[in-house]
Amino acid sequence: MDTSPTTHTLSGTYVGQQGSLGLELRLDIQEPGGSGLYQPLNLVSGDFYRVAEDGTWEYRGSFLVEHPYVKCGTDQAVILGTMASYSGLTLSPALVEPFSRQVLRVSVPLTAAPDSPVTATVQITHWGTYKTTFQCTQVSPFLRTIELEVDRIVGTELPRPFHTHSVATRPPDLPPLELDITTAYRRAGVDVRITSTDEVFAPTEAGTDLKWDEQELHHAMEHHFSQWQDRPQWKLYLLIATHFKLFPQYLVTGIMYDSQARDPGDPYPRQGAAVFHSTMKRTEVWGDAPPADFDRNYLRTCVHELGHALNLIHSFDKDRPDSLSWMNYPWRYPYGYRLPHGWDGSQSFWQKCRFEFDPEELRHLRHHSLMEVVPGGAAFGALGHELGVPPAASLEQLEAAPVALYLRTRPERTLFQFAEPIRIELKLKNQTQTPIGVPTMLSPEFGLIEIYIRDPKQQVRRYRPLFRLCGESQTMELPPGEKLYESVFLSYGADGFYFQEPGEYWLWATYRAGEWQLRSNALRIRVAFPQSSAEEEIALRTFGHEQGHVLYMQGATHLKSGNEQLQEVVERFPDTNLAQHIHLCFGHSQAREFKDLVAGNIRPPRPEAAVQELRRALTISPRTRQAALDNITYGRAAELLATLYEQMEQPREARSLLSQTVEYFERMKVKADVIESLKNRARSIGRRKGR
Repeated sequence: MDTSPTTHTLSGTYVGQQGSLGLELRLDIQEPGGSGLYQPLNLVSGDFYRVAEDGTWEYRGSFLVEHPYVKCGTDQAVILGTMASYSGLTLSPALVEPFSRQVLRVSVPLTAAPDSPVTATVQITHWGTYKTTFQCTQVSPFLRTIELEVDRIVGTELPRPFHTHSVATRPPDLPPLELDITTAYRRAGVDVRITSTDEVFAPTEAGTDLKWDEQELHHAMEHHFSQWQDRPQWKLYLLIATHFKLFPQYLVTGIMYDSQARDPGDPYPRQGAAVFHSTMKRTEVWGDAPPADFDRNYLRTCVHELGHALNLIHSFDKDRPDSLSWMNYPWRYPYGYRLPHGWDGSQSFWQKCRFEFDPEELRHLRHHSLMEVVPGGAAFGALGHELGVPPAASLEQLEAAPVALYLRTRPERTLFQFAEPIRIELKLKNQTQTPIGVPTMLSPEFGLIEIYIRDPKQQVRRYRPLFRLCGESQTMELPPGEKLYESVFLSYGADGFYFQEPGEYWLWATYRAGEWQLRSNALRIRVAFPQSSAEEEIALRTFGHEQGHVLYMQGATHLKSGNEQLQEVVERFPDTNLAQHIHLCFGHSQAREFKDLVAGNIRPPRPEAAVQELRRALTISPRTRQAALDNITYGRAAELLATLYEQMEQPREARSLLSQTVEYFERMKVKADVIESLKNRARSIGRRKGR
């Protein structure tokens, strides 16, 4: 038996303990032989933990050593450097001073006995005198380790291994590589270990055109992610589904879950993602591409969405649209939001792409503060990526702009009841004399729109939607003088409820697409102070994490507690605007099917129940002669209710509803083409039924 010492990699993760203090150390340095498992960044980082009596480790803080001095002798390597912290920390008597006053010294043997662990001696010198020493064992040659659970819907496929030389469009000097999710991340220094690849949903009636909404995806992760725990952990969930609910209007290929149904004050976000295989197979996406090209794009989508779950944002959101990273959109390269109309940079991107994360992203994945990277840690984009808060545009600037973005309420109002959901209307207007091409994705979930909220305490927060959608570019030609509209729900998002305090709020938005870098007007609204104990009780029943998800997703069948609280609100306070919004959510929930991964079946729509809820949601107040819903949401709810009436073979009710909606919209001075469309639909119902 050969017992001679063997060499090993110096880079990797080392773990040790000194008393009640635990240390996880990451060495990311050039190997003595010059080759390693990944390109080194010449950085050292680590995390400190408090070790409890029961052996559990409680995270206390992270540090970084930049430009460490590395000296390799004949039998050991020594790494020296000054420690810098990510935040002010109080760890223990040995580590109370700022990390900038501490020097790290690591000595690692260059050889070790076969099958013996490599042990590094880690010494921290405080203020030049006092020292703390750890004996740290190498637990992985990689810098972070993640367990990934993959589930897929029957009819979809797992991403196949992709060989870089199987495609013609590639850098000429790119070496031959076989890539999958695991190898893509290992090349970045992160060991992603796939623990399971199960088929989880196979009712006979499903087919391949299932559309998944947020609540179904949310339910899937909560109930089928077998490794899920209510805490930060290095575990992720990926669901390979068919289509997102917006298909075919929007070709969404992936989504990252930004929050889960838990306390917004103590969230554990970024634990799962989904990709939509059936959408990718469509001809207008990559369905007609050669198999190798499809495999490349499919793999990029999976790596990209998991990158979001590790708190990486899009390259173009960091003002790096020319990055050749997994986190860029090939079709946006190299313009990002300044993409010219009709441009597709995919060919140019793949000619240069080396299937890597860029240096800043590698630094993030390997060495940023644990809570910024670990699934279940900080909110998406909450740390290290902020680009500043742009001001709102003045009225003069809007009037002079060729394309203008307006923020408003319709019907126009400035005062909202306490705990009433708040929706605003976005209007994108072509103020030129020629047609222009604009993306159609005005929802903040697509990332083109950012909305800012200044609260009564004068603090400015960026609105973060619960979900981030990734997909292919979809544009339209906007004629001169024409507008593009969208209704945006702002009350709840990834940071919880945004309007819990009564008082004055200012809202404004930015829009980045193509050559247009737009800022909207500032919109002033007020949230009324509670006028009675009843209104305070309404708030107590409404401001819960599950209730927020129900309101955001316009229904969430699986969130039992949230639905029960909101049901109590509509029963006890039926005349409030909030009650009408709740009826809207219940109506949408009853009108659509629900795919239950736990039970393995589809709950069919319940049109009769949906009709009752939607009729209440569309109630017009006799005092204000207005609905609680904004015009866009009201119109969509009326269209859905008319469709349900038709499905129930009640054409008279459908026509009556549409006529009432026309009368209401005429009074609200809604666009003439919207009113004419409703009239045409009412007439078409009469023709189809012969009445």
